[in-house]
Amino acid sequence: MKTSLTLVLISLLSHAVYSQSNKPLKPAVDIVTLSGFRTEGGLANIVEGDAIRERDGKVTHFTTLNFIADSDVVETGAKCYVELLLNPGTYLRMAPGTRITFLDLSPDNMKLRLIKGAAILETVISEYEFTYSSPNGVRDRFNRSYQGVTMLTPDGEFVTTKGGIYRGDIDEYGRSRLKVIKGVAVAAGNVVTGGMTAPLGDRVPTVSEFDRKQEDSFDIWSHRRASALVQLNKSLSNTAWHHQLNKNPRTYVTITYDESSERLKERMLVSAMGGYVGYAEKGALLERGDSGWQPLTKDAELQSSDHVKTGPDARVEIRLYPSCYLTLSTNTEIAYGSRHDGGVAITVLRGAAIIASSVPTKDGLLTSFVASGAEVEIPGRGFYRLNVSPGGETELLVYEGMVSIAGSIIEAGHRVVLSGDSSEVLPTRRRDLDAFELWSRKRSSLLFEEPSRYKHAPVAAPNAHRAQYFGVWCLVPDSDVYTFVSSAYRLASPYGGTYSIGFEGRVK
Repeated sequence: MKTSLTLVLISLLSHAVYSQSNKPLKPAVDIVTLSGFRTEGGLANIVEGDAIRERDGKVTHFTTLNFIADSDVVETGAKCYVELLLNPGTYLRMAPGTRITFLDLSPDNMKLRLIKGAAILETVISEYEFTYSSPNGVRDRFNRSYQGVTMLTPDGEFVTTKGGIYRGDIDEYGRSRLKVIKGVAVAAGNVVTGGMTAPLGDRVPTVSEFDRKQEDSFDIWSHRRASALVQLNKSLSNTAWHHQLNKNPRTYVTITYDESSERLKERMLVSAMGGYVGYAEKGALLERGDSGWQPLTKDAELQSSDHVKTGPDARVEIRLYPSCYLTLSTNTEIAYGSRHDGGVAITVLRGAAIIASSVPTKDGLLTSFVASGAEVEIPGRGFYRLNVSPGGETELLVYEGMVSIAGSIIEAGHRVVLSGDSSEVLPTRRRDLDAFELWSRKRSSLLFEEPSRYKHAPVAAPNAHRAQYFGVWCLVPDSDVYTFVSSAYRLASPYGGTYSIGFEGRVK
């Protein structure tokens, strides 16, 4: 993925100077193209020791500045440490004896699988970031602006929800654990905050406190790397572009993409087709008639009676209507069908599915979830989840909006347990939050955006598709190392130290 930054220097002539026609002269513009900047990561920043990369069945040595791609596997040797760049401002560090598969490197869909060993995610923080620990607080802040990283392990997964330091470990017995040194992460069933640790895989994990001052050799190395990167950022004060920015207060920076990035376009696409596949991760499959299971691809259009299923690493987004999205979790299977009145009916055979809709109720466009012999009618705007367990028990969660089941109205804030001909209505629980829900909210966030009364609404936190509001990677002159350059004020390493050399919000 190749990108470039263009630095535009603007110097206005004095207002006292006029042309012969007595009209003010136009300002002079000096354009300088910079090199060594990246708006996406996907490469090794530091490799200390022996590491390998597996790609398409080929094994090669993995060294500094080598790139990674979707489905690549990187493994570190017994004495090897690796630091990789992910989204701008997010570093991934691998301990000795660690193996990771990079499932998806899309800026708004970053996902990896920790197979063995230990890994640390560090994302820069803002002094203006809010502290939140409730599920609703996480939903609100994450949905509006933050691009998290999802880490899968043999036992379970977690997703980062703000800047901080997050460590995933797999011990000698194959058990997975999350430690949040600083920040907030969501694991299935719980919100884990700074200074807390939890095992992964338990529906209700036991969250306990740990001593953040006790660091092992991997923690110490990560801490040292973070400090070095902050110092490298400060060394950029000697660069010509930094001097030019400071010399003229009217200088600003524009970011130009050299390629037509599909990832940057996909969230702006509006399709009039029903059953349009907006996103499909590797491992998603489609069955149509007697064709057998085939790979499901983005841009496919589903037909009535089609079946879709996902594997252990795959999620899918289907746009039922332009203003109604269906998302499928991993290990899920559905049948795509129609209602008698022409609306869409989704039969969930197993797994978890979410419908996010902004369809006005007055339009009378009904959508149905079907499972365990029950039909859930969705009349319009809201956020709804259906879980079908391997044992056949079905659970409906109504987060926003309302539904109808056999004539009974279920309002927001409730869950319904369906079993045979019986049903039980209960309140939603604190633990009804996981990485899949947050991913679904992010994928469908455009449906619920309200027009701003401000012409230029600010972005409160990192967004990988808006480098101008957050920052970029910068190759330090005369080195093979990238550091982070901020376009906002007061972005810092969660280990300590501010990334003080940046564009100071003047990126256009």
